[in-house]
Amino acid sequence: MNRTAILKLSICSLALVFTCRMAVGTGMQESTASGSTLKTFVTPQAAASALIDAAEKFDVSALEQMLGPAGKDIIHTGEPA
Repeated sequence: MNRTAILKLSICSLALVFTCRMAVGTGMQESTASGSTLKTFVTPQAAASALIDAAEKFDVSALEQMLGPAGKDIIHTGEPA
C-alpha cells in the first residue's frame, strides 16, 4: 500500500470515528478534564469535513479541539510521517 492510499484510509477512518462520536453527542458540548470545551458542529457532514481538512493539514490543534484528550492516541500514533 503506498503512502497516499494509507493517508486516505487514515483520513476515512478518522472521519468515520469522528462522525459516529458527533452523531452520539450532536448538539451537546462536552467539558474535558482541563475545563476546555470540545468543538461541536451543526451536522455530522460539517464535522466530517472539518476533520478531513484538519487531518490533511495535520493541524494538531484543530484535531485536539475536535477529538479531545481521548483523541491523542489517534492523532499521535507514533508512526513516522
